[in-house]
Amino acid sequence: MNYNYLYLFFILSCIILIGRAAVQPIGQACEVYVEHGAMPTNQCGSYKNPCLNVKYAIQSCGQSNAYVVVYFIDGPHTDIGNFNQVFVNQTIVYQAVNIGKATLDMTGIKTPLVTISDTSYTAGQSTDMYANFHMNGVNVVNSNSAASIIQTMVNLTQISVKVDQCGFYSNVGGNGTVFNLKTHYSERQTSTTISITNSSFKNNKGVNGVVLYAQSTDNIYINNCVFYGNSASGVGIINPDTISLVTITQSNFTSNYVQSGGVVHFDSMQVSPVVSSNRFDSNSGGGVRSSAIAMLTTTGIIDNTNFTNNFNLSGVLVYSSIWVNITNSFFTGNNLPQFYGAGVYFEKSGILIYDSVFANNYALYGGAIYSITNIVYTYIPLIKNTIIEDNNATISGGGLFTSGITLKLTNVSIENNLAANGSNFYCLGSQVYTNNTEFLSYTDNAYDNELGIMCGSSTCSIKDISVLVDNEIGCGVYKPPAKKGLTDKEKIGIAVGISSVFIITVIIIIVIIRKKHHHHHYHSIRGGH
Repeated sequence: MNYNYLYLFFILSCIILIGRAAVQPIGQACEVYVEHGAMPTNQCGSYKNPCLNVKYAIQSCGQSNAYVVVYFIDGPHTDIGNFNQVFVNQTIVYQAVNIGKATLDMTGIKTPLVTISDTSYTAGQSTDMYANFHMNGVNVVNSNSAASIIQTMVNLTQISVKVDQCGFYSNVGGNGTVFNLKTHYSERQTSTTISITNSSFKNNKGVNGVVLYAQSTDNIYINNCVFYGNSASGVGIINPDTISLVTITQSNFTSNYVQSGGVVHFDSMQVSPVVSSNRFDSNSGGGVRSSAIAMLTTTGIIDNTNFTNNFNLSGVLVYSSIWVNITNSFFTGNNLPQFYGAGVYFEKSGILIYDSVFANNYALYGGAIYSITNIVYTYIPLIKNTIIEDNNATISGGGLFTSGITLKLTNVSIENNLAANGSNFYCLGSQVYTNNTEFLSYTDNAYDNELGIMCGSSTCSIKDISVLVDNEIGCGVYKPPAKKGLTDKEKIGIAVGISSVFIITVIIIIVIIRKKHHHHHYHSIRGGH
């Protein structure tokens, strides 16, 4: 039984329950319409007599403003009264009349679109506070401000934020250009849910967590979203730092850029983040420790996710984790020319890689997988039921590079990888145990063995535990090239050559002398007659 799937099922069940437990509005909603160019009055709200902006629309509801649905009629909405709305103890819904046809244009606006805040709370005030903000089918464009578009600043409030079928395009900001969630300063742990579904985030720019930056106790759920062309000068297009649950499913990350860290960057989380059924394609990074997914967490799950054609970043980076599971995933065509592990880089971590494929990846070291330095952790790194083939490293470990770790390889095919040293596997100070694992090498590297394995030190041990005796797998051992100058053999050869020339020369001289002497004697005899 795959316990990974049981855990994933449990997590998704929790999300459903959390969603159902979120505060629901009581009573009939006040429904009002907003249209650009309408009359500036709060005596408005019907489809035929719409309000100019959100401010007037909510005011038009009077005492019934605890639950308001604002319908945006097609077209751009630019009036300043649409922005800088602050909610608490309210349920506010922004709904496009026609999905994708209404756009909030924030050109020139230096405030957030929406803030959920209870920072005005005073001692003795009721702590039974809530805020629900839902947005459906509305686009938000051209924000250019240090302020985020949707932000939360709550200490006591139970909140629910739901964004569905929306688009956020060409916005520029700092941390959390689109979403900036702050609830971890709470006097008591809040129960909050952030749900982002069926939405697009394109060409947004910022510092950290361009689309989502969270320092919170929020449960965050992202499903079926598109992240395209976003750029972070710091860490992360998505950067949650939360003690609660984060789940990202069925989403595409394409052509995004991060200077460092992950396109999705998990940091200091206490609950396993779940990344399932996603695609990371053609993203790029600053290079050193950049990745599509960075797991700097205690535990984590990556399942059924593809990493293709990414440049200057690893597919997955794992650091100081007890365990991270990577299952049913593909790493192909990733290029990390100046760093290590184009497919997976893990350090000081117990990593479990099952049922995955690494092919045609390229790095400086560890074309497919690079691992370094054990610490005490619960799980020994294990790679199982996995194919590692046609990967390339400039220097060492075309398929695998290990340094100072214990590693198990079970039912793994490691074939036709290339590197200057250790075409299939470069092992440095590591203990490696193989079981039903096949190495096939078609290169003739001088210091690899016939399996394409090279050991960088005598402390490396590779054993096939599927056999009881003679289970040590030998490996090539690196020998540095000789110093410049002639070898002893070359010196002896030259000496022999010189001696031979000398001897031959002496013989020729003797022969010439003897011939001259013989000719003189012949003439002497002739002259005597």
